Amino acid sequence: MLILEVLGTLSLRDETRPVPVAAQQKRPLGLLAILGLSGRQGLARDRIEAYLWPESSGARAHHALDQAVYAIRQALGSDLILSTARELRLNPELVQVDIWEFEQAMRAAQWTAAVGFYKGPLLDGFHFADSHELESWIDTNRSRLRLEYQKAVECLANLAAKARDHSQSVIWLRRLANSDPLSADATKKLMLALAATGDRAGAVKHARLYQELVRQELEMEPDAEIADLAAALSRHAITERVATPPDNRSVTPSVTAPTLEVKQRSPRDRRVLYAVIGLAMLISAAAIWGWMRPAIHPGDGLGRGDGSGCALVGTSCHLA
Repeated sequence: MLILEVLGTLSLRDETRPVPVAAQQKRPLGLLAILGLSGRQGLARDRIEAYLWPESSGARAHHALDQAVYAIRQALGSDLILSTARELRLNPELVQVDIWEFEQAMRAAQWTAAVGFYKGPLLDGFHFADSHELESWIDTNRSRLRLEYQKAVECLANLAAKARDHSQSVIWLRRLANSDPLSADATKKLMLALAATGDRAGAVKHARLYQELVRQELEMEPDAEIADLAAALSRHAITERVATPPDNRSVTPSVTAPTLEVKQRSPRDRRVLYAVIGLAMLISAAAIWGWMRPAIHPGDGLGRGDGSGCALVGTSCHLA
């Protein structure tokens, strides 16, 4: 099965064998692209001749078309191009065209499949002979297909947002913005999606990039709504930073926590708490003093003979 791709860079490949060089030449490949773009119904011979040989007379253009069809049939098979006296079309049983698959997926609302077939703008980077009529026809279809692609991407972004998968929504909306970088609408949607994920700085950054691009490419001032939205997101981010108290946790939370708690108590509760804290400190000081005090021996004459001094030493060791 031959695979003809016209979405993005024009290419022709075969799933089983290399494509002959004769079919890769500009004129035969251009003819295949035109037939692929014309759909399964094909295109009138006179229109093809006007597109590819605009400066030639009717007879010469007709002969040139016959020669191109013959070369393709010799290289790729006699049944690849089906013809009548007035029309030419590709045989759908022998060739798969990405634009056909894309449009079928769009009609079936299979958004993910449609986006997968769209590799880029129609015939991107491929130039035919100097034919204004052909270029106009291609430009019209290029814009139509890009809008359909953007519709599919936006549907996927909306579905992700409804599922609260904001990160995936951002991914789709980035593709939407990349397909039309000068679109204020796509820029706003991406900014709002980024803000929904908490990335307000990223939303503001994208707004700045859009504004610079519009000034450079269009030499005009960008949409004021973009600047307003960026300013609103910046203020929101600043407000959040101010409203959130700094994380000044001490290395001694056991002292800090009671202090903060005391401020919220009544005067009577505070007096009781202070008394308890003071008593705890006094007990701790006595324990420490007892631990540091040297042991008293009977011969020192400093303790009573009833052994109370040893009892105190024993107590301090237990506390330690």
